[in-house]
Amino acid sequence: MKYLYFIILVIAFCGYSTRIPSHIAYKKIALAFVENKTLKPELEVILTQRLEDYFKSISQIKLVNIEDAELIISVEINNYGKIPAVYDAFQNVTQWQINISCQVKGQKKNTEQIIFNSSINQQVNYRQNEKSEEEAIKEGIEKITAEICRQLFSQW
Repeated sequence: MKYLYFIILVIAFCGYSTRIPSHIAYKKIALAFVENKTLKPELEVILTQRLEDYFKSISQIKLVNIEDAELIISVEINNYGKIPAVYDAFQNVTQWQINISCQVKGQKKNTEQIIFNSSINQQVNYRQNEKSEEEAIKEGIEKITAEICRQLFSQW
């Protein structure tokens, strides 16, 4: 019976958490200029705002200017595409696919050591009668933000 209680106790305290660990390596992060190399305007504005909102929501991280940062994150949006995904019987487009690609780099400020450097690609399918292109773009940017943060925190 003691072993049963011990096993239950061990299982109860052996959990995983989805929270950001309190021992994160970089407490001061700067977001460098997000560069938009596509012909679609405003992508960099949406991504910058979303990343700023995300980092401000994490109490263990302080979003600071580049001079005070320990880690500098830079993003280059290098591809935006909108292509037909589904046609109806009359060859009218009923569903579109948006593709957004960017290159993300995280670099230590003082040593200029690159912590991560990766390409992120996200796709969003949407029907014109259900969602606008702007809403689909915001959904794609949200996915990119989540992937940037996943990669950033997995390196710590």
